Amino acid sequence: MHFAGSIEVKLPPQNYLIPVYSKGTMCFAFAGSGDRGVSIFGNIQLQGFRVVHDVDGQRVGFAPNSC
Repeated sequence: MHFAGSIEVKLPPQNYLIPVYSKGTMCFAFAGSGDRGVSIFGNIQLQGFRVVHDVDGQRVGFAPNSC
């Protein structure tokens, strides 16, 4: 994932590729939001990450989580 300010969060493949058949077919776990101008990162993409919301500073942070 790429954010403003050259911020990058590297996702492991299991966070964005989902197996759909037993023969190795995979689906990309992202979809466009059309003209809404909003992106949503769900539980698949963020598994294994701790997400911190700084509402006052208008920032979001991501860190690996070992849970």
